[in-house]
Amino acid sequence: MITILYHYANIQESFEICKCVYIYNGMLKLNNIYETLLLTEKDNRRVIVNKLGVDQQVADAAHAISDKFSIWITNTAKENLDDGETPLEFLNNEREHLVKLVKLFKTPNKPKMEGKWSLKNLDYDGTPHLLNVMGYITDWAENPNTPSVDLTQYTWADAEQAAIEWHDSLKGGKVDNLDDGSKIIHKFPDGYYWTLTESDYCDKSKQSMGHCASATESDMYLLHLRKNNEEFITADWHPEYKYVIQLKGKNNDKPVAKYHKYILWLLLDSGMVNKLKTNSGYMPETNFQLSDLSLEEIKLVNDKANHLITTHMVDDLVLGADDPASMIEMLGNVGSRYIDGVDSIEGISRALYRSKNPENMFKMLMRTTDYGFEFLDEFGKFEMNNMVNGADNPDGIMAIIMKNERLRSRYEGEPAMAGESIKQRLRSELL
Repeated sequence: MITILYHYANIQESFEICKCVYIYNGMLKLNNIYETLLLTEKDNRRVIVNKLGVDQQVADAAHAISDKFSIWITNTAKENLDDGETPLEFLNNEREHLVKLVKLFKTPNKPKMEGKWSLKNLDYDGTPHLLNVMGYITDWAENPNTPSVDLTQYTWADAEQAAIEWHDSLKGGKVDNLDDGSKIIHKFPDGYYWTLTESDYCDKSKQSMGHCASATESDMYLLHLRKNNEEFITADWHPEYKYVIQLKGKNNDKPVAKYHKYILWLLLDSGMVNKLKTNSGYMPETNFQLSDLSLEEIKLVNDKANHLITTHMVDDLVLGADDPASMIEMLGNVGSRYIDGVDSIEGISRALYRSKNPENMFKMLMRTTDYGFEFLDEFGKFEMNNMVNGADNPDGIMAIIMKNERLRSRYEGEPAMAGESIKQRLRSELL
């Protein structure tokens, strides 16, 4: 029998300083009380307030997400705040993700939570990848055609490798009676059509596509683009909230460009999709993304359904564009929300350097004066030097600088900070 001794009687008042002593068969083992609390206590709100230094609202929010893991949740919130963000805002913003993590923690059949995957060492920034990998592993382990798998005997690396080998073994092509169990929702004149399977799994789809044919979430359905008993695109779709997470081609690759027009019908004309979450799920880089579209197609999405374009997607669209300024201007209000966002400063900086027309980008920034100053204050003169010196028309950018008193004064006040070509232009302008 295991006997547990504490330096203090009240575990909730002393968990940070006391150690838990396990006496088993005459042997003593010391263990951090935090781990014990995490696994045994059900209501830790008083501990959270008294020992973690947060208010009752934060404790209540963490407890509402999970009573068992509320201390870990609160510590995670405190350690991962963005600038100006409060723990309560973090918990509200990250609630959906934290709920998914707690569900994973409570899953009995999972790889060993040890090493970097233990709660003690878990890096919160890496948890989206952890969830994605678990989904990929689950596709293999819980597939109806897979023999029973005890994941507790696997490390994460070994389980992921086994899942990769299983996915790679799947083959695609034509399948007899492919549409059994699904219903056609739209036909195109060239013979392609979309079908709907009202289930989170489709064996026929797996055979034709060479992937697991499983939805990300158990309450999602599957959509299929097909023709002549062969499938070419699979999407998972939530029938109530109308969002899509996975949108993939054969063998979990990106859909090829010739199928974009059929995807656009789904996004713009079907009335079935209110939100794209294709930046999540396993291997989101192999999902269809709006940034895969041509400029004309992106403009069509912006004109007909700009609610699909989130700030995250705008970042991808801007950074992937040959002319980021034209992309932002084309996006109109969506682009304005992006350029006004504090989180977009670094993205705009990268876009400037990658742009084929940086002076056009800079002019647009300076038309939004406050943002232009914020950009300059954040990234300083060295970045400005790089942009000016790398531009096809550096004189055009210098003309903008010299016409703006605030910008000009920064270089006049500290001329040593300016690049050589800027110094020459400053001397020329000031003579």
